Amino acid sequence: MEGMRKIARAYYDRASEEEKDSAREFFESLDQDGDGKVSLWEFKKSVSSWFSNDKVFKQLDTNGDGTLTFYEVLALYYMRKVRICKCNCCLDLLVGPYFSCFLCLGNVPYTFDLCCNCYREGKFQHEHSSSNFLDHHSLLMMSRDRMTEEQLTHRKSFNYPANSSCLREMDEMIEVAKSHFERASEKDKYELRKLFRAVDADKDGKVSFMEFYKFCTQRVSDSDYEFEPDRGIKFFKQFASKNNGTLDFNHVVAMCYATEVGIPFCNLCEKLLPGLHFSCLRCQKEGHDPFSLCCACYRGGEFDHHHTSADFVDSLSMLKLLRESKNPKNDEEKFGTPKGYESTTTFGASSATSTAYEMLMTSLESTLRNLENIRGNPSTKQLVNMFITAILVATFLAFCFLLAGSSLLPLNPSVRKKIPTALPSPHSHRNRNMYWITAKNVVVLVPRWRSLSLLFSLPLHHRRSFFSSSSVPFRQSECALCVRERKHFTKTTKKQKQLKNVLEEKDYAHITWWKERMQMCRKPSSVQLIKRLTYSNLLGIDISLRNGSLKEGTLNWEMVQFKSQFPREVLLCRVGEFYEAIGIDACILVEYAGLNPFGGLRSDSIPKAGCPVVNLRQTLDDLTCNGFSVCIVEEVQGPTQARTRKSRFISGHAHPGSPYVFGLVGDDHDLDFPEPMPVVGISHSAKGYCMISVLETMKTYSAEDGLTEEALVTKIRTCRCHHLFLHSSLKNNSSGTCRWREFGEGGLLWGECNSRQFEWFEGNPVNELLFKVKELYGLEDDVTFRNVTVTSEDRPRPLHLGTATQIGALPTEGIPCLLKVLLPQNCTGLPVLYVRDLLLNPPAYEIASTIQEACKLMSNITCSIPEFTCVPSTKLVKLLELREANHVEFCKIKSLLDDILHMYRSLELSAILKLLMDPTWVATGLKVELETLVNECKSVSCRIGEIISLEGEKDQKMSSYTAIPNEFFEDMESSWKGRIKRIHLVEEFAEVDEAAKALSIAVKEDFLPILSRIKATTAPLGGPKGEILYTREHEAVWFKGKRFVPSVWAGTPGEEQIKQLRPALDSKGKRVGEEWYTTLKVEEALARYHEAGEKAKTRVLELLRGLSTELQTKINILVFASMLLVIAKALFGHVSEGRRRKWVFPNLIRCHRFKDKDADGMKITGLSPYWFDAAHVSAIRNTVDMKSLFLLTGPNGGGKSSLLRSICAAALLGICGFMVPAESAIIPHFDSIMLHMKSYDSPADGKSSFQIEMSEIRSIIMGATSKSLVLIDEICRGTETAKGTCIAGSVIETLDAMGCLGTVSTHLHGIFELPLRTKNAVYKAMGTECIDGQTIPTWKLIDGICKESLAFETAQREGIPETLIQRAEELYLSVYSKDPLRAHQSTIKHFTASADVHASDKATDKQSNVAEKAVHPPTESRNPLEKLCMEVENAVTSICQKRLIELYKKKNALELPAMKCVLVAAREQPPPSTIGASSVYLILRPDKNLYVGETDDLEGRIRAHRLKEGMQNASFLYFLVPGKSIACQLETLLINQLPGKGFHLVNIADGKHRNFGTSDIALENVILVR
Repeated sequence: MEGMRKIARAYYDRASEEEKDSAREFFESLDQDGDGKVSLWEFKKSVSSWFSNDKVFKQLDTNGDGTLTFYEVLALYYMRKVRICKCNCCLDLLVGPYFSCFLCLGNVPYTFDLCCNCYREGKFQHEHSSSNFLDHHSLLMMSRDRMTEEQLTHRKSFNYPANSSCLREMDEMIEVAKSHFERASEKDKYELRKLFRAVDADKDGKVSFMEFYKFCTQRVSDSDYEFEPDRGIKFFKQFASKNNGTLDFNHVVAMCYATEVGIPFCNLCEKLLPGLHFSCLRCQKEGHDPFSLCCACYRGGEFDHHHTSADFVDSLSMLKLLRESKNPKNDEEKFGTPKGYESTTTFGASSATSTAYEMLMTSLESTLRNLENIRGNPSTKQLVNMFITAILVATFLAFCFLLAGSSLLPLNPSVRKKIPTALPSPHSHRNRNMYWITAKNVVVLVPRWRSLSLLFSLPLHHRRSFFSSSSVPFRQSECALCVRERKHFTKTTKKQKQLKNVLEEKDYAHITWWKERMQMCRKPSSVQLIKRLTYSNLLGIDISLRNGSLKEGTLNWEMVQFKSQFPREVLLCRVGEFYEAIGIDACILVEYAGLNPFGGLRSDSIPKAGCPVVNLRQTLDDLTCNGFSVCIVEEVQGPTQARTRKSRFISGHAHPGSPYVFGLVGDDHDLDFPEPMPVVGISHSAKGYCMISVLETMKTYSAEDGLTEEALVTKIRTCRCHHLFLHSSLKNNSSGTCRWREFGEGGLLWGECNSRQFEWFEGNPVNELLFKVKELYGLEDDVTFRNVTVTSEDRPRPLHLGTATQIGALPTEGIPCLLKVLLPQNCTGLPVLYVRDLLLNPPAYEIASTIQEACKLMSNITCSIPEFTCVPSTKLVKLLELREANHVEFCKIKSLLDDILHMYRSLELSAILKLLMDPTWVATGLKVELETLVNECKSVSCRIGEIISLEGEKDQKMSSYTAIPNEFFEDMESSWKGRIKRIHLVEEFAEVDEAAKALSIAVKEDFLPILSRIKATTAPLGGPKGEILYTREHEAVWFKGKRFVPSVWAGTPGEEQIKQLRPALDSKGKRVGEEWYTTLKVEEALARYHEAGEKAKTRVLELLRGLSTELQTKINILVFASMLLVIAKALFGHVSEGRRRKWVFPNLIRCHRFKDKDADGMKITGLSPYWFDAAHVSAIRNTVDMKSLFLLTGPNGGGKSSLLRSICAAALLGICGFMVPAESAIIPHFDSIMLHMKSYDSPADGKSSFQIEMSEIRSIIMGATSKSLVLIDEICRGTETAKGTCIAGSVIETLDAMGCLGTVSTHLHGIFELPLRTKNAVYKAMGTECIDGQTIPTWKLIDGICKESLAFETAQREGIPETLIQRAEELYLSVYSKDPLRAHQSTIKHFTASADVHASDKATDKQSNVAEKAVHPPTESRNPLEKLCMEVENAVTSICQKRLIELYKKKNALELPAMKCVLVAAREQPPPSTIGASSVYLILRPDKNLYVGETDDLEGRIRAHRLKEGMQNASFLYFLVPGKSIACQLETLLINQLPGKGFHLVNIADGKHRNFGTSDIALENVILVR
């Protein structure tokens, strides 16, 4: 607006008195009370609606006094004159920089203009692509070349242009340049970055004056941009003055932009003119350099120029002229220039050409006269002649215009007279382009007979004026008008035939996306279908194939239109009793939904697939489970006219986590909703990583900033997202260089994201992601999303991935699951998800204390508790917003609200309800007061009770009449009865009852006499038959009978009714069968009954949808109440399970540690591993009194890892407000809990296990504070001992200096010989004891250092051969014999036990055995598994060998080869020789039991067994046999005889088929394998 005021004041100061009076009169017309000021009321009353709004008034009011002075109104006067345009997207006045569609400039006032924000974000929809948009600077540069003498003559000194644009000098120009850069192609971005790197010689990200001057004076870059030294210095001064004397990347981009569009400098003050300015038009017309002035210099009038000030025009006036015309260059690019017309040189024409031209003109004049003569009443012959003449006329016009634009047009005056004088001289290159465009328009119009219609509709003298001379020259605007008329004519005749049959520019990204999905298909049938796709439209249909037509009105064309609205969703279109998909969508259905293609795999038809209506739900589940969204198109049900296509509409969508609900309001069952899947965006900022999660169903989003890489990966892994977007900040810095995955940072995140499908996005992360969501789900721009992020400074940081997996917060193989022990087994679904999210994102201290207090109250209540109805919030929102909630859902909602009211009315539960308000606020982002919640729950519950028919109400029984089957009324009335209270359906019930009664009477009168006659008739053979039946398919009650028509009509009872019978017809008018009959009276009664039922059903659906509409205003209350009950059920379940396991509530204290040595630490008494059930197992309990860092040592299997895991779990449960597995506990509220256990290598990232470990250690060190709990197990285990020891020592020093609590365990005993600078670290060890000469661990925490590893004993227990262990001992003594301590430890295995008891690290059976004082006997030299295998092999061989000898009839038994078995150990597979062969196998289960089976697919059977729980490492023993029959016999034999040899089998019952299979097959092919 400041620019508007400046230019208006400049015009006013240099205007004449008459023009100044006009401005004063405008001000006085606004100032109605004559006080010299314009108030807001006067402003709105007097100014047109284009400007009369509060925003414009505030912008004009510079001093903010609420009124406008004369000079403030002067800016309005200027804007009113120039008619400031609005942004076609956001509708704001364009008083700042803007962009315009170049192809629409000549279409005043229907130009298409955008503000910078709308153009940058790309939210607009326009028929032309974004490449046709130019900013105002580019438009001004073109306008300078377009000003003509005529326009200069008619310009008034105070005449304002038709459009304007006001810039805030340099900053706004930089914003325009940045907008261009963000919307530029990747190639252009690369060139600009390369230019910046060339200018920035020292690569510091900033350009100094010397660097820039050197670049201007020397050609150091191969970029297309160059700066002249003088002009470049001016640029540098302008830009560097705003950036401390240097240029950054954005400044260089803006400089290139200013150079390319030709932004001038003021010729007086040498100031860059990015804003409004004045230029001399006469200088431009004469071809001189433009003389430009800033507003201040023009206003001052002190410039020295050889032209007068009347020759100057402001930059906005140039834009006006440009908007009223069109650039020929664009037309040339759009239509193309004919070959041979590029040259501007005029050559002479031959005399033959001139003569031919004259003959054509003469023939044309004669033709026109003939047309005039026959115009009145033409005959058939004349009409034919007219038709031929029209073609000649159109052809001649095209030829005339082509000659006029070419150098071949003769310049003979006699000929020139006959040329349409609307055409100027052809010597101008610009005019030749105009002729070419006009000629093309004429040719295009020939099929429409537009020229002929003009000739027939005008008198002759008017037609002659169409070709006659005119003094008005042909201008480019007229050419553009011709093009626009053609476009308009085409649209009115074709309407929108080609709406989406061809791809637009925006569609190519969607096609690429679908191509990637097609490449992932693997099924042979879908691969064959993909070969028939052509990516020329969004469906991939090849129009040359059978059923591939895309003509308007066809089903394919209609599906393309639907697909264009949601291009990345699978489209299912209802066609009769099927949902069909074609093209790309059909391939997806075949690949992921298991459907077969229509018509098989015939290659001459387009891909087509579908599913029956009854299988829609299963098909949608299959697609959404594979990550696809589905758009469902329904038919408008009801009768249609013959030969007309049914109307269709988009009924809804199915997304992963959001099912399809259309029609649910009429169903009588509930629909399960899966866990919602948000759209996730990830960006990076100075605080760290940021994760933005958007739930489309809830219209909410949350943004968590400052996350570490490990915490972010944890969130991504626990969140099944619908779409993943990665922000460009992850890979680019300010200069555009790629830094992602360098120096270790980002590698973990890259590995997680690379395994998923993701897309990149730029701009503001939150705004851009919301825009992406609206685009994905087809939402309107005015849809708003609510921010549910609840920030708290003292909230602990989210768990790292390693921490979450090592304590089982995330299910991990081999790790006890923490979630399974926190809740009872019958507590599933939403409560489990809440507890998981709470563990992964620990709450703030206030929320944790509140949760703990609520749990304590729950453990002590004596009253009954409600069932806690849990309904997903997303389900509530979606069903109510789409008005698809049925009576079942409303009953659930009422139960949910009644549970809240139950808690409120109970004295004991009301205190819990009050405590749960804050945790619910954090979970939902909704702040609701308790009284408001209770009052709203009461009102909504009462409203639902007034409308919905609840259980127990028995006033809506089904109709029942003796003459009609009860199934008929059950089926017809169950779809609406029992859903709405009868008081709301009094009229409908009465109509249905009356119709049912009338139907019963009709059936009795028309059918019962016939039945009575049939019963009274007796015949020995084949007598008459008849009955009244209900046909469910046709929803009718008809008479079914045969041989009931009398041979002689005697007037007996029933004959009259038989005469009234007529064949029963279906809905299509076809006869149902030979035995089905009805009457006119029955059919009328049926129609009346169905009409009444439909009316009642419609009324029920109307009331249900109306109730949904009412509750839409209460959605926030319902969401809050639903989440509160989920939390209540989760906490009640946790308390019940905790009491059963004898857990306790810890004393949760605030953490005030800031390197305070005397600060309170963490003390856990009687800690036990969380995976042990103290109610059934006597686990070893330990006490942890931690006030500083522990350095823990101990033997292998001594309990170090389990101690760390138990401490971590107890601390995490404590800071979340849960119970802990201990006798008592004092736990500080840590700001982070970090546990590092074992590390594995990552070949995909090219990192070893030690690299992964160091990356995690780095993350721990960088994130730890004095308030953190850090637990590291066996640090630096993956590298060379000496250096690993030193690294471990340095880490310990760092953690000790921080003052954090924690434990670091290690086997690197050399660490104790390092000169560590630790002040508070305490040495702890896991103890051992010697029993009967053997050292075993006690799993107890003691003070001191333990250097005994028990490595040899551990290896021996795990089955390492005795000889190998003995050799290891010899090597150990040979190296360490000089070390008295180590030599002593190798022979005397002894350690002192402490009275303190600590956590255990062994399996449950070992811990319980120790607790019972059981001592393991010495391990034998042979591995127990190997020993068992040998025993089983001997038994199997002896049993089966005898049976094989008995079956080996044709040869001597002595020739039978020895039978031997093959062992398939853990992590092994059977050899390929077993494929296709019969075999008998035995499973050596971990519990020492055996399983015997037989198979022809040994590999598949082993794979299936190992998928079962606890069988992953099972071993198998097998042998091959010739044929399945023998295999079955041997299987039965082994099952029956192995128990007699002392083996325990788990499938003894299978031995009952003792005699299964016999065979006389020769055994020459018996293969016995070793």
